[in-house]
Formats: sequence, C-alpha cells, structure tokens
Amino acid sequence: MILAIRDKKAYYYNTLEEKLELLEHYKFSEYKVFTNDDVLSAKIYSDVEKVKGFCTNEFNNYDILQELCLENISVAKFIDNENFYKFVILNDIYYLNTREYLEYDHSKDTFVKAIYTSYYHNLIKNMCNKIYYFSHCNSLSIKEATHMYFKEYYLNFGYFPWSIIKKSSIATDEDELYFERLADDIIIARDDIKQKVELRKISNRVFYNINEINTIKEENIFINFKDEEILKAIKENH
Repeated sequence: MILAIRDKKAYYYNTLEEKLELLEHYKFSEYKVFTNDDVLSAKIYSDVEKVKGFCTNEFNNYDILQELCLENISVAKFIDNENFYKFVILNDIYYLNTREYLEYDHSKDTFVKAIYTSYYHNLIKNMCNKIYYFSHCNSLSIKEATHMYFKEYYLNFGYFPWSIIKKSSIATDEDELYFERLADDIIIARDDIKQKVELRKISNRVFYNINEINTIKEENIFINFKDEEILKAIKENH
C-alpha cells in the first residue's frame, strides 16, 4: 500500500504499524492511501517523482480492500480471473443528484434558485462552496449550515439534492473472497438537470479465490459528498 501526503511525499507501507508511524510524523497533513497498482495516482496526489521505501506485499487482496474501506474510499475496481473489470461499493455513496442549487444572497438574507452549467467535475465543489458561504455569512458550523441549506433546498425544489447507493459486504474464509454485490460497470447517467449513479450488470453473491483478482484501484465518482460535516448532516436527514 502507499501513503501519499498531499503535495509532499509518498511512502510504501507494508503493515498498519508502518502506516501509523508515518501518520504520526505527518499528523497535521492531508493524506490519502493508494494501492500498489495505483502508483501514478499516488505520485500525482503527492507531487513526487518517486514513492519512497519498498513493498513486501504483506497485504493480501482482502486486506487491500479492507484498507481502502477503512479510509472511506467509496468504490474499488479490480480485474477478475477472466480478465474483466469488476466494481465493488466499499462504503455508502451519498452523491449529488442534480445541477440545481441555491445561491445565498447575504445582503437580502435569502436564497435564489440556480442551475449549474459549468465544468462537470466541479459540480460537487460548487454545491459545497454554497454551503460554506452560507455558513461563513451566518457564523454557523458546517453541519448546522448544511441542515438549514438542505431544508431551504427542499422547500424550493421539492426534493433533496442527494441519492444513496448502499455498500456491498465483503468477507473472507481462508483462501476465498465473498462479495455481496459486484457490477461490471459504474456510470453516471444525466440530463440537463438530474443525474444518477448506476451500477450495470450486477452480480450477487460472488465468490473468488483470494488470488484470482488483481490490479485493485480506487474508482473516482466525482459527484459524491466527501466533507465529513456535510455527510453527517445528510445522514441525519436521510
């Protein structure tokens, strides 16, 4: 596994103890974990040309998936024994299901309805920034501001701006891996206003030998909420 420190360093770690030692050294830094199959992403995140240290492959495939899960990675993909990609939901995904948002007018202390029309990958950032701005203008915590923002959102649009995809359980029994649910693909279907994360060709209760999968990587969704305080408010409203 790789521990990447934002814009600073990247290190291989082979045990959880090694990871904790590194985190202790960079305790106030933003970080993210990557699998050994995702070296390029780790280098880009940490802005380095080389990952320091060495890997001894102490983590088996189940350990890798569990480590990604513990680090709140939403989706992982891997190649199976028939050389096909499979996608697994590691943690519940709360994603933005619309381009409609509310713009807070501080001078009038009111909200104005709007539709986001700019770069798609900044869609979730735009929504979060509106909440941050409302929080700042009214000296509210992010969680308090989120509750109020989404209450106003529902009053204006008649629905909440998020949807959820539930996680799939993963288990192991000696040399076997069990997945409650796998998909052949994950896409974002959208029109001018609404959008939906869809799992394609779902298989239930899938078993593999623990060594029959490889090239495990994170799959980015781009429109899922990641701010912890915003997520807490969403889950309390759900």
